[in-house]
Amino acid sequence: MSLVSASSIIGGVKEYMFRGLQQLPIIFALTAFIFTITTASIAHSTLFLGLAIIMPLYTGLIQAILGKILKLLVPNQESSWTVATGDTCNIIPKHSQLTNLSYYTGAATHGSSVPSYWITSIGFVFGYVLMNAVETLQMPPAAGADQVAHEKRNTQAIFLLVAICLFFLIVIVCRFYFMKECEGRGSMGRVIGGLFGLSATGIGVGLYQLSRVCGARSSDLFGVLSQILPASATADNPVVCAEEPDRE
Repeated sequence: MSLVSASSIIGGVKEYMFRGLQQLPIIFALTAFIFTITTASIAHSTLFLGLAIIMPLYTGLIQAILGKILKLLVPNQESSWTVATGDTCNIIPKHSQLTNLSYYTGAATHGSSVPSYWITSIGFVFGYVLMNAVETLQMPPAAGADQVAHEKRNTQAIFLLVAICLFFLIVIVCRFYFMKECEGRGSMGRVIGGLFGLSATGIGVGLYQLSRVCGARSSDLFGVLSQILPASATADNPVVCAEEPDRE
C-alpha cells in the first residue's frame, strides 16, 4: 500500500468520524425510528418523538426568546452569544456540499442565538438513556427470580451507566474542541448553551418517566430486562396449557 493511498484512507476515516459527530442527533433519531417501526417499542418511539418534535420546538423557542433578551442586555456583544454557521455547524449540509465533503476552516458568520439543536438533543438523549440504566439497576427482583440472573442484570446496568457517561463525555469534549464555535462564538454563548443542554437532560428524564408509565417493560431501552426469563420459564416441572373438556 502506497503512502498516498494510506493517507487517503486515514483522511476518509477522519471525515467519516467528523461527520458522525456532527450529525449525531440525526443518527440517534433515525435509530430510534427504525426500532420503533420494527419492534413497536414505546421507549424508542418516545425517544424519537423527543428528538424529532420536542427538541426542535424547545430549541427554537429558547433561541427566539433568548436572542431578544440578549440583544437588549448586551447589544454590542452579539458575536459572543450567537452560533457560527458553515459546513461544520450545519447538521444537514447544503445540497451543493454533499458531493464534496470537507472540513470547515474558514471564517464563520454568525447565525441564530444559542443554544444549538445539537447540544439540546444530545443532552436530551443523555438524560433519557441514563434514566433507563438507573431504573434498570434499581428495579427489585421479581418473586422467585433467579439470583444469578438478578446479579447479571445489575452488572449489565452498572456497565451501561459507566459506558453512557464515558461516551457522552467524549462526545461533548470532542464537540467543544473541534466545533466550539457551533455552540457559541464566545465563552458566554458556550456557557449559556451548556446550561440549556443540561436543562434538556431534565426533559429527557421526564419523557423517559412518561414512557415508563405508558408501558413498563417496553421502556427497557437496551433490552437488559428482556433477557431475564420469568421464574415460570425456568421451573423444573413443565407447564402444559390444554383445552378444558366440555361439561354436561
